[in-house]
Amino acid sequence: MQIDERITKAKIWLLTKRPWFGQLSCYLNMVENKLIPSAGIDLRGNLYYNPEWCDKLSDEQLRGLLCHEVLHLALQHIPRCGDRIPLLWNIAADLQVNQEVKEDHNMALPPNPVVADNSNNYKFDGGKIDDVNEITSENCYTIMRKTMKNPPTNDMDLIIATDDPKMKDELKKAGITAVSSSQAASLGRDWQSRVYSASQMARGDMPAGVARELFKLEHASLPWNTIIKQRLRKLAIKHSWKKPSKRYLPWYFPGRTKNQGVKIVAAIDTSGSMSKEQITKAISELYGLMRSFHFLSLWVTDCDAEVYDPKKVTMNELTSLVLKGGGGTDFRPVFKWVKKQFNDDVDCLLFFTDLDGNFPEKPAPYETFWVTDSKRTKPPFGRTLLLEAPDY
Repeated sequence: MQIDERITKAKIWLLTKRPWFGQLSCYLNMVENKLIPSAGIDLRGNLYYNPEWCDKLSDEQLRGLLCHEVLHLALQHIPRCGDRIPLLWNIAADLQVNQEVKEDHNMALPPNPVVADNSNNYKFDGGKIDDVNEITSENCYTIMRKTMKNPPTNDMDLIIATDDPKMKDELKKAGITAVSSSQAASLGRDWQSRVYSASQMARGDMPAGVARELFKLEHASLPWNTIIKQRLRKLAIKHSWKKPSKRYLPWYFPGRTKNQGVKIVAAIDTSGSMSKEQITKAISELYGLMRSFHFLSLWVTDCDAEVYDPKKVTMNELTSLVLKGGGGTDFRPVFKWVKKQFNDDVDCLLFFTDLDGNFPEKPAPYETFWVTDSKRTKPPFGRTLLLEAPDY
């Protein structure tokens, strides 16, 4: 039997035995491509495959391959890549989808898959990811980005949307037309509609793990800076009885004036557990806030187990900050400094950290935002905001 016939047979099996996967697999366009080593998927639904590699797969592995690629599209793994390193993101995404495929006894994964062990852990050169099925692909990526020494040479199967001329040229050499960023948004929405339709028509067949992931996508938390900006927009205007509102004259109502000097303290954890990329990201985010809200009075301090050189900074001074640290982590000195310096009279504290440290016993009397890329620790007070929000 020819490979294209075997793939059709695999789709028919999915339609009858796994209708949720089967319906979505019908949207896949099988494209033979001898220039790639194995297989790859793009947002158009083109599943490029090397016929010689594919022909060596068993029927169970062909089903697994189709389900693997369907899950990448259903879970929006290509749009979610954003500006992340494509190879590492591909591995993080593979960890999630392969977890689902391997649990089905009528399917199998192709050779050398990226998959968690029987304890649900994934080991790599430089570290380990625990409880893979309990965390998101974004979390997996962050852990590998921080600790992986030598990225593996696994073939990528995600054809990332890109406007980068270099990436376009590389794809062109492989006989693949890149999907532009402008096209990606529309194609991503198309797949969301297809997933919704399949979920309605194949009730009860969707794997539980996929249902949980889709729920997270549909009920995603707002990016941390969106939440902060919503708060600051409310603070941008204040009402004053000194200047009556002309809108309601002759009735006397307070007028609106622009706010000035709203004090915010930003503490940047510079302990040994924080990477250079995390610290740079924190400064970049603060720069964005200062650029959007000129009325802010921003104080910045770097800290590990103590506070270093806290000072008021302008937007331009942020780019030339010299940060100290590298030791252990203790959050308490920052709160003591705010008490001593401002008598706790600040609008809020933004604490950029990996949450690996000692917390104060009592909550602060002002709003505290823990801006982090970690979900492993729950602070005893304040609000936890994820620094790396998914790019849906």
